Amino acid sequence: MRYSADDASAFLRKSAPIAKRQSPCERAAMSKLMVLSTLAAYGHCRPVEINAACFGSRSGLRMTQRCLRHLVESGEVKPCRNPVGSTSFVLTHIGARTLELRGLPGKHGLDIRSVSGATFIHHSLTSRYVIEKKLRGWDAFTEFGIGAGLAPISTSALRARFQKTPDGVLIDKKADRLFLIEVECAFKPLDKIMAILSLANLVGARAHADLPYVFAGLVLVYAEPSHAARIERAARLLWSERGPEQATLASRVILSKVDVSLPLVWRDFTETPLAL
Repeated sequence: MRYSADDASAFLRKSAPIAKRQSPCERAAMSKLMVLSTLAAYGHCRPVEINAACFGSRSGLRMTQRCLRHLVESGEVKPCRNPVGSTSFVLTHIGARTLELRGLPGKHGLDIRSVSGATFIHHSLTSRYVIEKKLRGWDAFTEFGIGAGLAPISTSALRARFQKTPDGVLIDKKADRLFLIEVECAFKPLDKIMAILSLANLVGARAHADLPYVFAGLVLVYAEPSHAARIERAARLLWSERGPEQATLASRVILSKVDVSLPLVWRDFTETPLAL
């Protein structure tokens, strides 16, 4: 039987390449890099946060714990006792070097104070919120990640535009929108809250002259209802003389209510615009 050139080309079109399956060793190496990169992005994390960022399932938590054991044994991460009675992990010099050798950004977290200090809950809530937004398709970065150079906008650029370093940023690359994240955990005087809310006046401006992102609003993250009440009170005081503009300014502020239970167990979050 003779075959024509057309027969041969048809055969080649139908012959799809066979996807190479990763070996157990390759999967373990990939999991290791994912965990190390997560710690490089957030500074310190508990296994539940690492699992949410890397694997996102209950079975993934076992994988996370197994991976962390190996990384502790290899000296690439260090376990640290945290204020809620569990263990958090940070990158060591060896772990940071592992990432650098593969062309990935990494800085050790051995000098991070929040892992055992008073700001632990604030740091953890910020990290988990950013992780959850990333899972929903946003480009999201904590203050730590921004400072580590992982975000497309720098700490100095944010300070120059907004006169402060936010707890994080959300970026919608499709629409070139940028939101600032502020996490409310501890008591904050009304004038401090008003200073944050006043940034709503800048909505519509470029976040930086050399970047395409337009400032689109504020996201205020909190767990206790009392924080929402104080945010609303501060907004009314700040914009009491703005008349019809009040509603427009308030709509530029998103309230993100986080549902957590003791000891710092993340459930979910709901988001609504501030209404006055």
